[in-house]
Amino acid sequence: MEEKRTVCVTGASGYIGSWLVKRLLERGYHVRATVRDPGMEEKRTVCVTGASGYIGSWLVKRLLERGYHVRATVRDPGESSAGDEKKVKTLLELPKASTHLSLWKADLAEENSYDEAIQGCEGVFHVATPMELVHQGQDGEEEIESTTLNGILSIMRSCSKPKTVKRFVYTSTTGTITVQPQPPLHEYTEDLWTDVDLCYELKMYGWMYLVAKTTAEKAAWKYAEENGINMVTVHPSIVLGHFITPHTSFSTDVATAFYTRESCAGNEKKVKTLLELPKASTHLSLWKADLAEENSYDEAIQGCKGVFHVATPMELVHQGQDGEEEMESTTLNGILSIMRSCSKANTVKRFVYTSSTGTITVQAQPPLHEYTEDLWTDVDLCYELKMYGWMYLVAKTTAEKAAWKYAEENGINMVTIHPSIVLGHFITPHTSFSTDVATAFYTKNEANMALLKKLNGSNAVHLDDVCNAHIFLFEHPLAKGRYICSSHTVNLFEIAHSLSLKYPDRNILTEYVLEFS
Repeated sequence: MEEKRTVCVTGASGYIGSWLVKRLLERGYHVRATVRDPGMEEKRTVCVTGASGYIGSWLVKRLLERGYHVRATVRDPGESSAGDEKKVKTLLELPKASTHLSLWKADLAEENSYDEAIQGCEGVFHVATPMELVHQGQDGEEEIESTTLNGILSIMRSCSKPKTVKRFVYTSTTGTITVQPQPPLHEYTEDLWTDVDLCYELKMYGWMYLVAKTTAEKAAWKYAEENGINMVTVHPSIVLGHFITPHTSFSTDVATAFYTRESCAGNEKKVKTLLELPKASTHLSLWKADLAEENSYDEAIQGCKGVFHVATPMELVHQGQDGEEEMESTTLNGILSIMRSCSKANTVKRFVYTSSTGTITVQAQPPLHEYTEDLWTDVDLCYELKMYGWMYLVAKTTAEKAAWKYAEENGINMVTIHPSIVLGHFITPHTSFSTDVATAFYTKNEANMALLKKLNGSNAVHLDDVCNAHIFLFEHPLAKGRYICSSHTVNLFEIAHSLSLKYPDRNILTEYVLEFS
């Protein structure tokens, strides 16, 4: 499996955002897509270790059924050619897996292996245990004890780092309770501990497993007490029941021996298209976030290497002056809130902000030769002229200036991309401002035709070029500053004429366009 690169995309259900997610997934990125309403209940994220095991797979299933978002750790997610895809295939096919489950590579024997999976989780269920060593002879004693003990302490250290884990649930066993020189008179209780010395003396079947689990649990309780971790342990005896993974467990092998004769050794429609994208089941997770809510993006961004901030309140473009304060506040506070989330995560290597040529092109005197990234829109002129969409231009310009100031003061590696009008087909079930206008030739919507007239002579760029530019600027090590992304000047007559020739059966309006082109 190639090294996982995790990025966050804000406004992922929007016109540009959805395509950006699509292109990132195609390039193998793991994408955390933020939307205001993922069409689900309030998200609770937990991590399950040993998720492809007998107990772990069932625990994942039950957590998904209860609406949890599950980060399932396995030793090999099967994303490389050498990976055991069959082992995790059943997890990916569980109900809600496409929207609520993500796989993370981790190994008990590797320190810090669980850091990324646990980061941002509210709960951790530590189920993983080296059961394959139960059957080994005395030679395996040191290995099983070391793996079990070091494994749980490594995971608990991973829980201590993000400061988000509210509870750590450890799957222990009744085997840490029941081995006693003298059985209790009435019942076994949670106050008892297995006598490790007796295990060494008797060397009963599985004694190393009992020693390892008892030693590990005692060390875990000590670590939890010293480091303020809210820990509970659950102690199942032999676990029986049908299995959902393609491999059996120790207990199911035993239980079936009679028969096998073997030995005992938020708005789902809005984001549906995102979830149906190629690789979405393994590389995409949805996160609820809102520009108007401080700290809303903390959890989604935590652990990400890159953040693409595409979200913007486009619905306010058409409002009158009454919406001025709301739009400017949402845009400005939104980007600063997201950048503060980047600072907290301390993992973000680059912040890519989708600005607009509208933060460059409004000038009292147009430049003699060309518009460059050194220019800034004249906000006072926008207030004076109050041209169509002036509030959007003021909000974006003000927000971008504030973002550059924050980036400089807080050491954030930021680049901005400035697309002109973005055209191209859309993959979300709702259209965008630019697609509504662009299709007015065909739909003959009067309001959109009026907007189309205002855009005659404007600049435009294809949606795919914009998304590829985002990824290029994120990946290129020398990228810095502001980048204009625009390729064409729109001539409405030429577009209408071209469309009428390409689609003669669509009755494309050309005469009306000619009147004002």
